Amino acid sequence: MRNYSLHQLELAETYDADPDLASLARKLAMAQHARQPKKTTGLRALIAEFLAGQHASQVARALCWVVEARDILATTPFPPGWRGTVTGLSITLLGSYDDGMPERLWHIGGRWDESLNAWIVPVERATKLFDCFVTAREDGLMRRAEQDLEDLLRWLTYVEEVAPAGYLFERGVVECQARGIQSRPDLHARLIQATHTARQVAAAKKAGRISLLQEERALREKEFAAAHPAHRLYPLSCAPALQLPVRLDDLCVVFTGKGKSFRIDQAAHAGYGKHLQGHAGEEGAFFYFRPATSVEAEYLTLREAAAARQNRDQRIAEIERLKARFRAEGDCPPGSFRLTGERLLDTQALFGGRSWFEVTADAIWFCQNDGLLNQVPHLANVITEGQAAIGWCLAHDAALEARLRALDAAESNSLVSRTVTDRD
Repeated sequence: MRNYSLHQLELAETYDADPDLASLARKLAMAQHARQPKKTTGLRALIAEFLAGQHASQVARALCWVVEARDILATTPFPPGWRGTVTGLSITLLGSYDDGMPERLWHIGGRWDESLNAWIVPVERATKLFDCFVTAREDGLMRRAEQDLEDLLRWLTYVEEVAPAGYLFERGVVECQARGIQSRPDLHARLIQATHTARQVAAAKKAGRISLLQEERALREKEFAAAHPAHRLYPLSCAPALQLPVRLDDLCVVFTGKGKSFRIDQAAHAGYGKHLQGHAGEEGAFFYFRPATSVEAEYLTLREAAAARQNRDQRIAEIERLKARFRAEGDCPPGSFRLTGERLLDTQALFGGRSWFEVTADAIWFCQNDGLLNQVPHLANVITEGQAAIGWCLAHDAALEARLRALDAAESNSLVSRTVTDRD
């Protein structure tokens, strides 16, 4: 609400343009009407006189009170939880109960409004209201400081009492912070120490619980394993060797014994593995196994490596026999052939060297461009991206192609296995 000159307040247009000013004028009219011992003028007529500017001096005086009251309220040292607002010709005060405030507010002309649950003070008493709160703050400052310190120590004690048990009383920490413990270095240090102790003890207890749970779980697993050894169903015709380390899926295990034999039913593979397919009706049994020890696992690894080397030696010998067959039985046609078939067992380098087999639609070729080419260069009949090669061909044979493909796949798997082993 803005200030107006007395001349402006004498004009009805001023009240029409400012709803707040018009509301103030109506309240002044109602207050004056209530104070009249004899109702010589009706309320509506009195309100009309105020809105017409006939009581401009009263409106100006009340307007000054309202503006001054708002300025005073902006600087009034209200206690925590208290606030004041100007409502018409009154100041509405809301706040928590205080033992000394009711008597002070009654003394300056305030009244308690039960409908609003608030104190009502006339705006012209704003200065006295300011003095009332200043005096109340000065009188209660020492008492409140002592009470705040007492409350702070009480909450801090709660936090410190439970900290050694590993419990952080978070409500107590919040209450201490709300009471300004940061401004008291000695008490704040005690709170930090209690918090650190609670978290440290809680972490140690948690680690102990986890360790205990892990020990209990390991014990249960050991007891269960002893009572229920791991087992797998096999046909007796495909029974695994006992007391020897073997590879079971990705595990290294040792089969230690078998149970009673029984006839394998038709649906056994659905519950016990695909390795039982085709064995329905045969005699089978559960074979029990345990994890292999480190020594047994090392023995199995050495045995597998030896078997892999033996298999590779056998493949190399068979490949050499096939090469010799092509050289002895194959045709080495003159000319220059550019083959477009599928290469198998290819060891050729970009600039020559080594050999390969190539399967075309009507023939199978064996090509070589290593040391033999230097001995008989006139026999070179196969064009490559690098050095030309000598090629011998046989008529297409499905069995021969299948064997070459099997050898090629075995060599590829052997190369991958050797690469992984070298990397490990």
